[in-house]
Amino acid sequence: MKSVNSLFLALAFPVLLHAQVKFPAPSPACEIKQTIGLTDVKVEYSRPSARDRKVFGDVVPFGEMWRTGANASTKVSFSQDLKVGGQDVPAGTYALYTIPGAASWTVILNKNLTYWGTPDKYDMAEEQCRFTVIPTKLTEKVETFTILPGHLRDDKAHLSLLWENTAVHIPLELNTAAMVTKELDKALAGPDGRFYYQAARYYLDTDTELDKAMEYISIAVNEKKYDQFFVLRTMALIQAKKGDYKGAIATANLSKEKAQADGNMEYVRMNEASIKEWSAKL
Repeated sequence: MKSVNSLFLALAFPVLLHAQVKFPAPSPACEIKQTIGLTDVKVEYSRPSARDRKVFGDVVPFGEMWRTGANASTKVSFSQDLKVGGQDVPAGTYALYTIPGAASWTVILNKNLTYWGTPDKYDMAEEQCRFTVIPTKLTEKVETFTILPGHLRDDKAHLSLLWENTAVHIPLELNTAAMVTKELDKALAGPDGRFYYQAARYYLDTDTELDKAMEYISIAVNEKKYDQFFVLRTMALIQAKKGDYKGAIATANLSKEKAQADGNMEYVRMNEASIKEWSAKL
């Protein structure tokens, strides 16, 4: 038995040793994040190096689609709607492909994120946009492929692709002024219905300041038109706790109707149980 165990350990040891060893990636993964104005931009890509090779026109052929990095296709995420290369791009994540050329590059944002690298069968219907940019010559060589947000302003920036002696700047245009105006209008208009609901819910849950709870929930429902079924349920509970069972039943019925319309049977059952309980107290 001892010899069998020894043989097992001898056979297993190389496998265990191999599983514990990590090797450096030829094209290491990288993630960068940059806030531009009020928009968050994130890039996830792998970074190949030149390693004494001619890159553009050789390692990366001219006129062929490139994954714009190594390994899986490069992913670019935007937290807000914007313009990329002068074209409208909704907030979201896109695969970044390019077609390098000696005189111009085609830049593509694709909505399909499942491809590993460049797809064998490419469907242009999956594209969000494509446009052309003119590359510029760098005076100093960039050894490792780099994607870098730069030329930052509140409402615009570049997403720059840098490798070997080539730079490609992808223009980004942001709706920062409109976003700031929207936030200002919202702040100047005062708290929204959700705020008043949350305040009322706090007083209900802590069983304190029930008059304020009723005031706040009434503002949420009547003034702010925040009358979803769960908000009305809270209002009914406050009314019942204050002894207004008739009002609580009426509100619970409204909550029940909205819950039924929304397909939330749990709230339907809760309201039915409360209506039965409160009706007995009238």
